[in-house]
Amino acid sequence: MGSFRVSGQKCIQMVMSKTKVLSSCIAFLLICQVICQNAHAWRAGFSNQSFPYTEHPETSDKAACMAGYGMLCWRHATGSHDSVGVQALFLTDEVNDSLVFISLDAIGFSQTLAKTVRERLSTETLLAKENILLTATHTHSSIDLQGLWGGLNEQQEQAIAEAIVETAKNAWGKTQKVSLHTATSNGLKGFNRRTKNNDIIPQILTIQLLNDQNKPFVTVFTLGSHPVVLGKDNTRLSSDWVHYARTKLTEQQGSPAMFINGTLGDVLPGQDNPRTFAYAETYGTEIAGLIINSLKNSEPLESSLKYCTETIEDKADNYSLIMATKALRNGTVDWNDPFSKSYRTRASVIALGKVVFLTTPGEPVTSMGRLLMRLVEHNPVAVLGLTHDSMGYLIPDKETKEDGNEERLMISHTLSGKIFKSLQHLVSKCLIQPD
Repeated sequence: MGSFRVSGQKCIQMVMSKTKVLSSCIAFLLICQVICQNAHAWRAGFSNQSFPYTEHPETSDKAACMAGYGMLCWRHATGSHDSVGVQALFLTDEVNDSLVFISLDAIGFSQTLAKTVRERLSTETLLAKENILLTATHTHSSIDLQGLWGGLNEQQEQAIAEAIVETAKNAWGKTQKVSLHTATSNGLKGFNRRTKNNDIIPQILTIQLLNDQNKPFVTVFTLGSHPVVLGKDNTRLSSDWVHYARTKLTEQQGSPAMFINGTLGDVLPGQDNPRTFAYAETYGTEIAGLIINSLKNSEPLESSLKYCTETIEDKADNYSLIMATKALRNGTVDWNDPFSKSYRTRASVIALGKVVFLTTPGEPVTSMGRLLMRLVEHNPVAVLGLTHDSMGYLIPDKETKEDGNEERLMISHTLSGKIFKSLQHLVSKCLIQPD
């Protein structure tokens, strides 16, 4: 019995010793995990500048054709109300991926211009071309970068492409450690011109970057509302209400503000609102106020960047747009050949910590935005419009109308469905982790 008691005690001691070793191993692994998670952090760089030929268009020998209304340079810019230009944000988590967001104060941009920018920027920074995300604020009071309203002459296009590349390079080359924080407001107001009521997506999603002193570095916000307070009678270059929202945020936060448009396809700032700079200021200032209030309850974002993207191949079936873009020869669509109806575009999923962005290469209407947002569960999500490309309106297949205003500027009746399937695939690829 005595020898049995001793053997039992040794057995218990051995089990306890192994348990301690196992516990130590688990603790060590947990510590390693924490260290690894904190070994990398967000880094970002920001830069901006005005477009060439826009600061004093009335004195330039090169006419600045304004986009948005009429055709063939129907409106020449006679002055500049506020600076229209390019903003660039470079963002990396130093481990998974790096992206550069380029926001252009323009109604859209041609595929030719975008291709030039991506190729040059990729060559000079070694960033992958698909990781260079161009987007347009969609103001209807800026120079025509899309090529449907007079476009750019060769000198203008070269100068503007150079300015965009230079701005993005400056953002990429001057990074600093930052932390990311997110906030959401659901107070956006607007008028849905398709449903003739106030049925819009009221969300304003904000990502604020703070520097290592916990001060605002740049504030990025996205929402869906056309920057069209100013109408066809305006001939002064302006980013419309976007200017006032960014200016107010800059004044309040002491750092730049950057806008990326969202589900704006059928959303106007108001119904029968005054088409004046005063109303643009009112609307933009209200948006800035909503953002500032929401930031009081902002939440930090884990340093994790996930990016999934893929090419979409499609054939245009809007013969009016096909003929117009081919006749104008301004590179609006990068057609494979003069007789082709085929084109390519792109969709992407971006996850910044728990916040998810779904990019679309056009103007999604409200119902399309909601359809896409439902692809993501349990995460803050926003749809980004006119990102990667400017391919017209995006409307769910079952909701197209024969006499709809937006339908006249759809390049294809199949593109919206292909974008949905692409993003559905990318969400499952990018957000679902393997066991």
